[in-house]
Amino acid sequence: FDLRSEESLTSMAPCPSDLQTLRQLATRLGDAKNELQPSTKRAAVALIFRVRAAGGSGAAPLNVEELLKGKAEDESLAVELLYILRTSRVGDKWSGHVAFPGGKREADDPDDRAAAARETAEEIGLNLESDDFLFLGQLDDRVVTGGGRIIPGFFLAPLVWLQRSEVTPAITMQASEVAAWRWVPLKALSPEEVKFDVPLQISGHLASMLVPFPCLPALTLVNMPSIDLQALEPLEASTSDPHVLFRLWGLTLRATSDALVLGAGIDRELPWPPLQFRFRVANLLLAACCSTQ
Repeated sequence: FDLRSEESLTSMAPCPSDLQTLRQLATRLGDAKNELQPSTKRAAVALIFRVRAAGGSGAAPLNVEELLKGKAEDESLAVELLYILRTSRVGDKWSGHVAFPGGKREADDPDDRAAAARETAEEIGLNLESDDFLFLGQLDDRVVTGGGRIIPGFFLAPLVWLQRSEVTPAITMQASEVAAWRWVPLKALSPEEVKFDVPLQISGHLASMLVPFPCLPALTLVNMPSIDLQALEPLEASTSDPHVLFRLWGLTLRATSDALVLGAGIDRELPWPPLQFRFRVANLLLAACCSTQ
């Protein structure tokens, strides 16, 4: 999806509401053909949205089809996105990270959708292929990185569902994979909430793409964008643990941004610039490069 074109930017209303964002996301996913990259390894994750009354204990009692057709608009309704916190494990570069439910596509998974649905059922007990959920579509592939490096041939497929039942099905966590879960309102996922406070040293092809002089080791020391995710009241309906830190960054932040940009336009892009150097001069150069994009 190329939303940097003049046509796509001018065709979208400024500052859409969260419901309008969800509606536009569903429309664009339904109309577009996503780009699947040639890969030697794939993973698939589920972006699960729900709509509930602010302060309510579950999903809002509304007709999802009417909402997607634009027949429901209520400022008291909050659109939320589900995240998990992965269990910390020695030797797993992604353990302890905020993520979407999902995982590696296995040989017997017929497609990315099946892989995301299977992994979600295993990790948090939600049956995405039941009548409780509506499949909206698939975002473009994302290249997978780990430890500051691009992993050659490894791509992530983000797929999108919307909860259609009034009551959110019970979430049952697989302790070996998931430490906590949290529903996060879209209004909290804004560029204004982004901070650059995740230190990382990038290397290899990733460094050559992002750093003007990757041969200088000091310029590979960067701070990555992140958002600390807060849940809505009442907390018992929004998170399994209100005290644990949910710091969204990396690939999950970029997939979140892809969904928001598709639904609300380029102004909702989260990781832009994509990083900050620890040296002011390098940041000035990066800002100049970004302004020409």
